[in-house]
Order: sequence, then C-alpha cells, then structure tokens
Amino acid sequence: MSWKGGDISMIKKDKGIITSIQGKKAIAMTKSGEFIRVSLPQGADIGSEVEFSRKPSLSSLIEDIILKIQTTLASATKITRKTKIF
Repeated sequence: MSWKGGDISMIKKDKGIITSIQGKKAIAMTKSGEFIRVSLPQGADIGSEVEFSRKPSLSSLIEDIILKIQTTLASATKITRKTKIF
C-alpha cells in the first residue's frame, strides 16, 4: 500500500509462489507465508513465481491511515517546537 498525493492506493502488488492449481485459480504463498487465491496466469505451473494485485484488508488499511496521521502529527509537533513565538 502506498500514499500517492495524500491518497492511499487501494491496490497492493505482491508476489508469490504457486502451491496448488484449481481450474483457472491458484493458491500462491507470499514471502510472509500468507496463502492467497489468485487467477492463474497463462503458462504458470506449481512452483512458478507470479505477481498479482489485491485489495488490502480493512484492518491493514486502518493501520496505515493511523500510522500516516501519527507521522504527520509528529512532524508538525517538531516544527511547532522549533518555532519561537514572541
């Protein structure tokens, strides 16, 4: 997930290794050990590394928003403390 111009990109690009195939779908394991159901890319087989896009979960989206707000507030606080008011 990334911030672009103040907005959160809803699509997350990821990679994984195909562990099983079920028709036109496949199960891919990500580096973090998550198993994700993805569309089977043409020519891909078990053991192939594939790239896919997915929407983040609501909880991870909220965590990212809170982190961005905290970072912004911390930066604003540092600037305010450095500014002398007469």
